[in-house]
Amino acid sequence: MVVDNVPRYVMRLMQCFLDCALESQFVIIENADVVDEFVQFKLNQRILYGEVGSREWAAVEQRRPLEPAAREALAALGFTHGRPERNYICDNLAQSARYVADLSLRLFVAAYGALPENLVVKSDVIAVRMLAGSYASKPGASGYQWDARRHEYLRTAPITASPGLKFRVERALRSNFAEIGSTAEELEALRRDVENAWAWDAVPEWAQDWIRKAEEGPLWVELRR
Repeated sequence: MVVDNVPRYVMRLMQCFLDCALESQFVIIENADVVDEFVQFKLNQRILYGEVGSREWAAVEQRRPLEPAAREALAALGFTHGRPERNYICDNLAQSARYVADLSLRLFVAAYGALPENLVVKSDVIAVRMLAGSYASKPGASGYQWDARRHEYLRTAPITASPGLKFRVERALRSNFAEIGSTAEELEALRRDVENAWAWDAVPEWAQDWIRKAEEGPLWVELRR
């Protein structure tokens, strides 16, 4: 449905979300006319995490990757790592309704060129859906959920590597980015490439980039005595 005053409407939604959301709850603002164009925010360990739809989740022939200029604009806002079956992501966002609302609109323009004329709001926060009213849609089960036990094992099992590399990688695997922003397949590939390399300079470039990205956000490290 069409929203008359999008900025004010989105700010009210974000204030409600930040006031009411519990751990792991989320809100998605979606273009009702183009369902793979959306901005999503989620709380994880009280850190606010954001995603922008990459438009690369459909069948290969139906994917519409973002233009280079759009990817650069998103990167300038801190959202990176988008590719097939991966959205553009950023964590540790400021938990201010005005900031998140403004960011949401800027992300839409950066990624898709304009604000959506028709919105759908999806959230597992009841208060947000009540506020959204006729714009609300209860989210269904995701078709891209990973096996939680396998993912947890890949994030916590010890790595076989040189001491310095082992410490750095195991710390990165316990990060917010690893928990939310990475699939089990990516974690498996990371562990395999690190264990084959042993030294940092021999770690493939993509894996170095992943580790640096994990180090950018809050590192939730469980100190073991």
